[in-house]
Amino acid sequence: MIDTKILLATFYRSGILAIRQLLNSGFEKEQLRVLTYDIERNEELLEFLEKKDISYKTDDISDPNTESWIEEFNPDLIFSLYYRDKIPSHILDIPQYGGVNLHPSLLPQYAGVLSVPWAMVEGESRTGYTYHYMTDKIDTGPILKQEEVSIGPTDTAYSLYHRLIHAGMSNFLPVLELIVEEEYSGRPQTGAGTYHGRGDLPNDGVINHQWSDGEIDRFIRAMYYPPFRPAVAEFCGQEFEITSMAEYCRLRRQHGIKQ
Repeated sequence: MIDTKILLATFYRSGILAIRQLLNSGFEKEQLRVLTYDIERNEELLEFLEKKDISYKTDDISDPNTESWIEEFNPDLIFSLYYRDKIPSHILDIPQYGGVNLHPSLLPQYAGVLSVPWAMVEGESRTGYTYHYMTDKIDTGPILKQEEVSIGPTDTAYSLYHRLIHAGMSNFLPVLELIVEEEYSGRPQTGAGTYHGRGDLPNDGVINHQWSDGEIDRFIRAMYYPPFRPAVAEFCGQEFEITSMAEYCRLRRQHGIKQ
């Protein structure tokens, strides 16, 4: 396992956690390359890569120069850790062990994007994370490891998202061992699943005043993920950004809306 070359297609804190674990377990920086994004929310990872002198690119994965850079590195394995783009099949064909994705839900439920807010809006008491092999179809490959994470009564999308990152990354090295040392092919996904596409925001992010207080509270918490726009409520033709149930109730009373 220690001789494995790994391409990390990653974003934000998950990339830092992965690299720290790999370096601490004996990997050399030359065995790692990182594909990520040059955006403000990713500054922490970019600074970390510079500090550790690890080769990385922020160009689109379909850019010819990026593809040449990956082919030249010839990784043994690709990990997609909260990467935001689909990795083309011809890139997945390069490594001998293929590609593995960490997805923030219990697949096949809540495949696609916005898995955390959708699970909260739907009133789930639990969600989780899934390591699975990548195939041509998004989030459908065989499962390597899957664990539940509870959704608490005060969780927001922001708090739950970060708990899922840390929970999933706590098993990063064991999953790597499953792939390289045990050559585990995974188990098929079973049962009916659900899928949400990019931009498929629950109720377009707008509170429905006809919902119960419990549904509204869940919705507000599910939409809370700074710096993105929170839930929106319309009162007398005017939009208000809502970050808490207390704030919503105050505005509801102020505008004379009965529940």
